Amino acid sequence: MLILEQALVFLGVVFWGGLVGIIWDFLRTLRKVYSFRKWQINLSDVLFWFLITIFTALFLVLLTWGAVRFYFLLGMFLGFSLYLKFCGRFIRRFFLKTLLYLFPPKKTTRPPQNSA
Repeated sequence: MLILEQALVFLGVVFWGGLVGIIWDFLRTLRKVYSFRKWQINLSDVLFWFLITIFTALFLVLLTWGAVRFYFLLGMFLGFSLYLKFCGRFIRRFFLKTLLYLFPPKKTTRPPQNSA
């Protein structure tokens, strides 16, 4: 694989790492807005990691014919870290406002009772 091809793969993997960060933040925001039960949190974690693993493997096969290279793992980590450092706060705020506007959580508190 030529150096230019490796550089393009690295940039693609950095992008993929940032995209994983966005998906992870969306899941975090869902948990913050809506109250999940413990089993729902566990299930969402398992589904998240299962899907990320499958898509990362597909991405790996498409870009490098399945060859795991150090820069692939480094690029994912770098993309995820850069996303969290520079964009994460803004994206989470966007997700929070959007979810609260489109799907407001149901009120679960009872109205105050008259003591008359």
